Amino acid sequence: MKNSIDSRSGEITSLRDILDRVQCPKFISTDCSALQRGIDNYHIDVHLSDKFSLQAYSIIEAVVKRVVAGQRALPGNTEALVYFRTAYSEMMQTSYHRVKTDFTPEVIRFLHFAVIKHVLLETKSQLNKLVA
Repeated sequence: MKNSIDSRSGEITSLRDILDRVQCPKFISTDCSALQRGIDNYHIDVHLSDKFSLQAYSIIEAVVKRVVAGQRALPGNTEALVYFRTAYSEMMQTSYHRVKTDFTPEVIRFLHFAVIKHVLLETKSQLNKLVA
């Protein structure tokens, strides 16, 4: 495997390419002033569904192992991917329903951000396990 990203296609061709992209993410600024602070009065607490977290862990682990082995990540319609999509969809539908009762649109936007952060952190964790 090469140790670079193919500049024409942006393809990742090595474990180092993946780690480089995950280790130094772009800075993201978001306004959290409308959100309530969590139990430590500093962070904003977010609970992602257990089903979603388990499916995310499973699919990320499978994809990372395949990519590191030089294989294609996953076909688009695998059973694991279907379960992951379903878990995400159920979690978000529940959250959208809660806008009617106790969530604000800001909370939903922050939840979207938290999902992306969770997936990136889990990917980084899986990659670090393989490198260590």
